[in-house]
Amino acid sequence: MVTPELHMAAAAVVFREADCLDRWRWQDWLDLYTDDCLFWCPSWVDEETLGDDPDRYVSFFYLAGRAALGDRVYRVESGLTPFVTPLPRTCHVISNLHVTAADQDRVEVSSHWHTSTYHRRVTTQLFGFYDHTLVQDGGRWRIARKKITLLNDHLDLPIDFNQV
Repeated sequence: MVTPELHMAAAAVVFREADCLDRWRWQDWLDLYTDDCLFWCPSWVDEETLGDDPDRYVSFFYLAGRAALGDRVYRVESGLTPFVTPLPRTCHVISNLHVTAADQDRVEVSSHWHTSTYHRRVTTQLFGFYDHTLVQDGGRWRIARKKITLLNDHLDLPIDFNQV
């Protein structure tokens, strides 16, 4: 049963993640994820079919494990990724958040998202759906899996993890 307290706890993790990305608090963002997490943004096979297998279809992102997320953070912080220098400013807005399944140690959360990005004097808009799997880890909820469905996937510029 999904209690109001469970719903609020799940929402707090999802909202905190977005806030960490927008405020460039990378280590706090990484700390929200489990060591064996999965961060996945599949691409569309055609206009109506989303890729459902990262081994079979290209993905915008497929990062397995917090170490892989840490590598992306390192690239952003070090300036080794030229297209994110200077660092884009983002504002994530999350809505329609609801728990789709829950038990004592695991919660599935779906939401809608919209990110405005300002980079090199250009503002872009990205939007889609999030599917988070949260697990109890060390007495707190952490992200074990995040699937990002990017709805407007015809992009003029490259994107990075902090923009979706």
